[in-house]
Amino acid sequence: MELAPTEESKYVDVATMRARIEFLTSEFSSLSTKYANIKNELDKRSCQCSDSASNFSRNLVQFVASLFDNQQYSDVVFKTKTNLIKAHRFVLEARGARWSEAGEPADSKFIDISYIQEDVARTFVKWLYTGDCEPTTEASDDFLLQLLNLARSFHLPLLTERTETLIIPRISKENFVKIFGSAHESNASNLMDHCLTFVKDIYPAFSASDLAPLSAECLLPLIRKYSSPFHEAARLNRIDVLQLLLTRWNIISSLSVTESVNEFEDKGETPLSLALSLGNFDVASTLLKAGASLSVVLHSDQHSLLQCALLSSNTAAALYLLEHKCQVEAVNPATQDSPLHLLCRGFCSSAPPDHQRRLLEELLLAGANTQILDPSGQSSLHLSILHQNEVAFQVLLANVEYCDVNLLNRDGISPLWLALVAHFVSKPLNDAAIRSLSNLGFAVDLQEGFGQKTGQFVTQLISAGANVDLEMITTVSGIQPPYCWPAPGDTALLAAARHGLEDAVLFLLDIPNIRTDNCSRSTVGESALHLAIESGLANAAYRLAKLGACPNTLRFSASHPEVCGTPTTTSS
Repeated sequence: MELAPTEESKYVDVATMRARIEFLTSEFSSLSTKYANIKNELDKRSCQCSDSASNFSRNLVQFVASLFDNQQYSDVVFKTKTNLIKAHRFVLEARGARWSEAGEPADSKFIDISYIQEDVARTFVKWLYTGDCEPTTEASDDFLLQLLNLARSFHLPLLTERTETLIIPRISKENFVKIFGSAHESNASNLMDHCLTFVKDIYPAFSASDLAPLSAECLLPLIRKYSSPFHEAARLNRIDVLQLLLTRWNIISSLSVTESVNEFEDKGETPLSLALSLGNFDVASTLLKAGASLSVVLHSDQHSLLQCALLSSNTAAALYLLEHKCQVEAVNPATQDSPLHLLCRGFCSSAPPDHQRRLLEELLLAGANTQILDPSGQSSLHLSILHQNEVAFQVLLANVEYCDVNLLNRDGISPLWLALVAHFVSKPLNDAAIRSLSNLGFAVDLQEGFGQKTGQFVTQLISAGANVDLEMITTVSGIQPPYCWPAPGDTALLAAARHGLEDAVLFLLDIPNIRTDNCSRSTVGESALHLAIESGLANAAYRLAKLGACPNTLRFSASHPEVCGTPTTTSS
């Protein structure tokens, strides 16, 4: 039976692997140098066919080497940053360089290479005479890349090949962008191919800032090879790459642009959804113009773009989508919260209140339906109370043309009753009360700070038109409903008296024209006065009597056939 590798053995394996890579890199570099030397030697000997020819070719090579920076026969000068290096036309012509194509007139007495560092310029000219481009010390990446750029600009294939050979074993994640960018700029195709091979397994590790130095032309072959191009342009926030893709897409792909900008990648994202999640809104706008759809359904949960933005508390993306007329209802209302439900539940609560307010207002203006119940049976207004969401509550009440303040939830409970319970329930809550309130739907900390905001909720609901005499049509079973649950047909006054919420009863009795003679449907003849007395609410009972509540109303069992009323004779 094999033992699982320990953490220590893993580190040893990694260290061993790194050591092997360093050794192989060193060996590759050494072999490359040997190869170049042998090739040079072969070039020298290829022209030898006899001893005299051998001596002549040897002398000729040595003579040319001796002319490096030599005034003798000099008829042209290389201008560097700090010096003038004497050179000879016949040597330059023998190398086959195209000086005029590099911007120098054919008969010019000066060749300007002052735009590169001094040691690179000297190594370059020395190579023309000796075929040796090995730096005297360990060359930096910049040194070799500048040398490569010179070799490519003057069309010197031998120097290009040699310099690429020196650069290839040095490619790493840290210098990849610099080398790949220089290779593209110099049109060094061999080096570019090696870069693309090297980066195959590590490309996802590069961030947008890592790749920012690369031009769109340079980046395009990279993202085409190892990613979905439109997704990658969105991830990197590169409008220039996106525009280049759109210009060339019909050439490089058989798919239409519209199909491609709406394509899903492995994680279930479209280019537009990815751009929005990263806040790359300029890219998102470009994608929309190219045909990206605002109506796509994402992920296995089948959410809309707006739902996804709110679920991740991405306020900026949600506002962007609303400004561009996105879908404002749930994809599947039977199993999902709508965007309005999500906001009322407190998603995006970390955003500044003015951002939350704007989101809610934009949703209402876009036609979001406040009457739709969420999967748990709550309306948006109910949710704002259950989650103590003051911003959502205030926006809904400020837009009563969109919001019914008397709408009952699936359990037949009004928003007013939930606000009364939260504010007036006796605190601190015991375990049974916490369970009952949780069953009502309250989804906040039911101890610390619970109900602090709901006093305003109650008064604002009544000011907005909440009916204090509205009968709730709950379907709870049993003679006594759970704590703070109204019995079928209870008004807020009856339910408050039933559950001993004396301060709530007294508050409601201060409301002008509240009916004190409503009777419960669950028990014939049961009035608020019965319930206040039964719950031991002396002050409430006194106030009810003062307001004219009849003390002679009889309460019968729920099965009694008689209706609620005040008998004219005393029952025995």
